[in-house]
Amino acid sequence: MRFVEVGALRLGPRWGRTLIASHGFALIVGISLVLYAGRYGASHPWLAVAWASACAMVPLFWAAVMATDCARLSESRAEYALEARRQRAAADALIEQKRAAEAANRAKSDFLASMSHELRTPLNAVIGFSELMVHEAFGPVGHERYRGYAKDIHASGSHLLQIINDILDIAKAESGSFELLEEEFDCREVIGETITMLRQRIADAGLQLMIQLPENLPRLHADRRRTKQIFLNLLNNAVKFTPPGGKVSIIGTREPERGLVVEVHDTGVGIAKENLAKVVQPFVQLRSADGAVREGTGLGLSLVRVMMERHGGAFELDSNPGENTTARVIFPPQRLLPAQEPGETASALPSLAPVETRRTQTVLIVDDDENLLHLLGRILVRGGYRAITAVHGADALKCIHAQPVDLVVTDMLMPEMDGSELLRALRTDCAGVPVIAMSGVDEWRSWLGTAEQLGARATLRKPLRGAQLLHAVRQTLDNSPMRAVA
Repeated sequence: MRFVEVGALRLGPRWGRTLIASHGFALIVGISLVLYAGRYGASHPWLAVAWASACAMVPLFWAAVMATDCARLSESRAEYALEARRQRAAADALIEQKRAAEAANRAKSDFLASMSHELRTPLNAVIGFSELMVHEAFGPVGHERYRGYAKDIHASGSHLLQIINDILDIAKAESGSFELLEEEFDCREVIGETITMLRQRIADAGLQLMIQLPENLPRLHADRRRTKQIFLNLLNNAVKFTPPGGKVSIIGTREPERGLVVEVHDTGVGIAKENLAKVVQPFVQLRSADGAVREGTGLGLSLVRVMMERHGGAFELDSNPGENTTARVIFPPQRLLPAQEPGETASALPSLAPVETRRTQTVLIVDDDENLLHLLGRILVRGGYRAITAVHGADALKCIHAQPVDLVVTDMLMPEMDGSELLRALRTDCAGVPVIAMSGVDEWRSWLGTAEQLGARATLRKPLRGAQLLHAVRQTLDNSPMRAVA
């Protein structure tokens, strides 16, 4: 809406036009009277009266116009003020809704973190003790069926742990807190580990596995665990949706412009074209081209997409319903490193078998979970160490001052005195004792990062395998020049 400026007033277009017309009319009448009076003024004295009347009408007309326009202006200002209040109320409502959404998201994150800790704690015992039974670490378990049951318990616990990790990863991705723990590693080695994990399942499904990975495949600077999860999810999907007699292929190539390209190809049931974009969304499970719905959480491909995006790469999915599907991940060139030199091999994790040592070394385990204390103690004893336990940091300090201790393995989140406080106390009073820190909470990277800053020699994420614990203990003790202190 345009306005006409008159002094300090802003008049609407209708009344502005009226005001201009009145001034024009008065001007025309005035000029006409002046001209007429100049010619006939002497013989027509009434012209002087007409001129005076015309001049008096102009300010009256002007006053009427101004009064009317001022009234309309007041109404407009009232309408504008009301509209401004409405907009402010709407803005306030949006801000309040945003705050409520952020509070709900924080509550969800807190709940997931708490749930993660509460579920991981019993899973430590389920996975750990079943692993000891599967390996018959303390002697035969008896009937062969019991060993099979132990394998099933171990597999089920590991599967539940994977589901928990997937849900937490999706929640982190939605909140923007998804982080990468980057390192250099051999991509062929990670793919090989993934194939080893699934080889038996592929054989049981009656599928043929074809591997095409050149010897000079470049190394990666990426998150090793996430990368392994990417390949595991893709191969799992390929096996799940390929009928017996089919073929699953994994092919790796290096392209100058795109980088490292790894394809997982299967001759399975395929995905309809209109569903390709849907299957990479969280918790989406669709009927495949054969009409069946497979088991699973619907998180596998969505996690692959998120993890590749965080690596700065890409995830592509092509499919011909009833014929085949190709899942393709692309790591950008800036993440590639020269291929591993021939003869270089990565160190493997040791077994649970005991090793000979010059003397029995004492390892203090600190955790508020009694089941986990018992489990880790058993593993260490089986590995040839003497294990003692404490339920919190203050208890651990008493043990260290009462007897020689070669190594401390401590959880980071405990009551009374947590791992951070224990590390600070050890750095002050018992600097000769090396420490391995553990954490199983959602923010485990933050906790373990703090532990490293406080002097921890190694860090482990719970739930952990027995071989992982022994590997960390042996490496820490072998690399430590310190002696046990009393």
